[in-house]
Amino acid sequence: MRNFSIQWKITLLSAIGLLSAVVLLIGLSVYALQSTKGLVLEQTGKKIKEDAVQLVLGRGEAEVSHVTGYLHEAQIRTSILAQSLIAQKAHAQENYLGSGILRRSLNTQVLQAIKSTPYALGAYAVMLPAALGHADDTYAGQGDAGGNDSGRFSVYWSRNDKGELTLENLTEKQINDTTPDVNGFPSNEWFACSLRIHAPCLLNPYKDTSNQRELLMVTVTQPIMDGDQMLGVVGMDIALSSLQDVVKNLDNQLFSGHGGAALISSDGITVSVSDMPFVSGEAVAKKDAKQAEQLKGWLKQAKVQVNWQGEKLQLFIPVENEGLPAWGM
Repeated sequence: MRNFSIQWKITLLSAIGLLSAVVLLIGLSVYALQSTKGLVLEQTGKKIKEDAVQLVLGRGEAEVSHVTGYLHEAQIRTSILAQSLIAQKAHAQENYLGSGILRRSLNTQVLQAIKSTPYALGAYAVMLPAALGHADDTYAGQGDAGGNDSGRFSVYWSRNDKGELTLENLTEKQINDTTPDVNGFPSNEWFACSLRIHAPCLLNPYKDTSNQRELLMVTVTQPIMDGDQMLGVVGMDIALSSLQDVVKNLDNQLFSGHGGAALISSDGITVSVSDMPFVSGEAVAKKDAKQAEQLKGWLKQAKVQVNWQGEKLQLFIPVENEGLPAWGM
């Protein structure tokens, strides 16, 4: 009986040890399974986020290229226009052509510039007083010779609602109007910027009148420089509606429109927007001061920025403008 009791105890202890080992193995297996599951989920989540960044970046860069294309072409065309006006002036002087012939030739050059740029809203050339080597007042009010109210050469060709090109002679009041716009920039920055820095300018979006229509636009300007002599300024206006299509296309392509997109100027002014709480033509800071401060740093760095806020992706793509401050998408 005693032997049986000892044998039973040994068997019981063995069974308990075996059971404990089984329980331990099961526990370790469950732990390993949970750890593996967690690792798989973590890696899967990381891969999904990486893929999301690449998807948004790829489509964003494609749309950014359209914006860059618009602005780069406008910069090239205004540069060509400025050089053409200088060449026309030199040709008139070399061949002793009358000032009236010169002025009408310059007017035609501006007209041709807008004709060859179908997406542009308008093109202009404004000379400094007496920059063409003769008294301006002789041509006061002679629109076809480029004369504005003072006779200064000042022409603006723009498209109306039907796409027809019409001529306007920008007045001295318009040229010299330094009244701040809603964002604090002078109303005549379209003339004053290149005049001030003797270099091309890409203006912040602003509201102005074109063909008796008040529109939001951006402007690319160029100085007319004959050697070291400043003669005037040329520029090309682009309606924000042209750039708005780019932003809407990007927004619609991304996750069936479940997101938002905005094009921001170098000074933090909204150029165009889709499904974001900003207003075209206004500073981002008016709606979101924190976001505006972040954008300020990103615009200065001009490189891609990735910012995850939980499950929400925020991506910044610089819009490089050759020789001009960068914008951002």
